[in-house]
Amino acid sequence: MARRPGNRSSGVSGAAAGSNQGFGDGHGHFFIDFYEQGIERTLHFKRQGAGYVVECVCFLEWSPVNSSEVFEREKLMDMFRKVLTEFLTFMSRATIDDAIRRAILDWASGAGF
Repeated sequence: MARRPGNRSSGVSGAAAGSNQGFGDGHGHFFIDFYEQGIERTLHFKRQGAGYVVECVCFLEWSPVNSSEVFEREKLMDMFRKVLTEFLTFMSRATIDDAIRRAILDWASGAGF
């Protein structure tokens, strides 16, 4: 069983979707960390040709049947757009402070999708 390092950052590492070089670090590498959600998994995205290889790394006893898949860039972008749309729909209905709502909408408008 893989153990998660205690000081590792979590969340999304650099999703500069509008970049001509790709996502994340400028070389098409980034990750999404689901540690706080209690599933303790990280999805690693690596640019490969016109698409991305997505690898699931689990820090619990469970392991995926296929630890990696290849996605076309546009299909991956469509998935991210759908997640963003669902998130914004939820946030538009949530009972939150208007300043927080504006901050989220400002962030979303610059997300490059």
